Amino acid sequence: FGQLGDNSTINRYTPVQVKGVGGAGNLANVSQITTGINHTCAVKTDGLAYCWGFNGFGQLGDNSTVDKLTPVQVLNLVGISRIINVAGISYSCAITTSGSAYCWGSNAAGQLGDNSIIDKLTPVQVLGVGGVGNLANVSQISGGAFHTCAIITSGLAYCWGGNGNGQLGDGTTNGALTPVRILDVGGSSYINLNPTAFVKKIMTGSEGLSADGRSFTRYFFIENVNRTSCGVGDITSGSPLNCPINFPGGSNDIAEDPSTQKITINVEWQNNSSLSKTKYITRHRNLILNQSDWSGGPGQIYFSTTTFGAIVNNKFNSSNSMSYSNPGSLETSAPIGSSGELESSIFDSNSISAVNSIMWQGTLNNGNVKFQIASSNNSNGPWDYKGPDGTISTFYSAGSDIPNKINLAYHNNQRYFKYKVSILNNGSTPVVNDIIINWSP
Repeated sequence: FGQLGDNSTINRYTPVQVKGVGGAGNLANVSQITTGINHTCAVKTDGLAYCWGFNGFGQLGDNSTVDKLTPVQVLNLVGISRIINVAGISYSCAITTSGSAYCWGSNAAGQLGDNSIIDKLTPVQVLGVGGVGNLANVSQISGGAFHTCAIITSGLAYCWGGNGNGQLGDGTTNGALTPVRILDVGGSSYINLNPTAFVKKIMTGSEGLSADGRSFTRYFFIENVNRTSCGVGDITSGSPLNCPINFPGGSNDIAEDPSTQKITINVEWQNNSSLSKTKYITRHRNLILNQSDWSGGPGQIYFSTTTFGAIVNNKFNSSNSMSYSNPGSLETSAPIGSSGELESSIFDSNSISAVNSIMWQGTLNNGNVKFQIASSNNSNGPWDYKGPDGTISTFYSAGSDIPNKINLAYHNNQRYFKYKVSILNNGSTPVVNDIIINWSP
C-alpha cells in the first residue's frame, strides 16, 4: 500500500528514507512518526502532519480515499504536538499544542468522537462530553480497533467509540459517539492507554462537596514510582528505562520500585483552580532476621523461626573452612591469605518481601567479611548468589555495625532468601558474633 513512503509498493528488508511530498527529495525535520496497519503518519517541527499508504477510509486526511506512495499533508490541521495511527481499523488522531484533539478516517463505531458514524476524509475536532463543546486540555491520545481514549491535563481520562467489552470504562457496554469519562481511573503523561502497556496509576472515584458557598471536587490516585540506577537511589518521576542485567549501567538507568508508592491528593474548584499534595509511602514495617549462633553445625535446609522471623536457630546449610563450635562466634579456619565460606539455611518470609540490608557485628581484626544474597519465590531455588551489581563476582562488604544496603533490583518481591558469608584470614581471622538482615513484608 506504499506505507514505507518510498514511492513504491515493494517490501523492503533494510531501511529506506521516506520521500518528500510528491516524491520530491526526502521528508525532513520530522519530530514524530507513527504507524497503523497499512498507513504511516509523521509530524514535522513546524507542527504540520503528513501521511502516506493505504487510504481506503480517508485515514491520510487529504480529502480522498486514494492510496498514496509518498507523503501528503493532512488538511486543515496545524500546530500538531502528537499524532497516532490506529492499527486494525484505519483511522488517525492528533493533538494540537493548544490541547485540542482531532481524528479522521474510519468511524464505524464513532471512534472519531464527532457524534456520528460517518467516515471523515479530513480531520474533525473531538467533541466534549455529551457532545457539548469540544474536548479540551488533551495531553495524550491513543486508540484500539474501534475506540479512542484521551487524558487531559488534570489527569482525568475519557474514551469514545465501541464499547462491547466495556473498553470505554464507563460501567456500561454501550457505545458512545462522544467522550465519556472513565470511572475511577486517572492518569498522567506516563500513562499509556495502549492495551498492551502497563497501567501506572489508579485513581479513586471523585467526591463532590461544598464549603463557604463554593463547589469542590476531590480525589486521590496511587502510582508506582521509579528509582534511578536500576532501582537504587533517589525517587524520580521519570518513566522506567530498560535496566541492564549487570548494575551499574548508565547514569540515566531507571527501574520501578514496587516497594514504594506515591499518593497524590487533588482538590479542584471553579475557574480551573486546583491544589495537589503528594506523599511517598514504603512497606509498612521493617523486620529483623538475626543469627548469632552457628554451633549446631551444617545440614539444615530451613531456619527455625518464631513469628516474623525471630530466630531460634543455631545451624546452617553448609560451610567450607569455617570454625563455628563456640556459640556466638563464627571464624575462618582457612590458612593466612585464604577465605572460608558459610551458606545459611533458607529463610521463609511467608509473604512477598524485600531484603533491605545486611550487617554483621564482631571484630574485624586483620581480615575481611563480605556477603552475597540469594532470593527466590520457589523454596527449591534456584539460588543465585549476587552482589551489588547482580553478579556472583561482587560482594556486600562493610565493617562491623555498618549496614550494607541491598540492591532492590535483585531481591525485591521474593518470598525466600538466604545469605552467604565469606571471611578472609589476613593473619588474624575476623570474628563474627551476629549477622542481622533487615527485611520488609
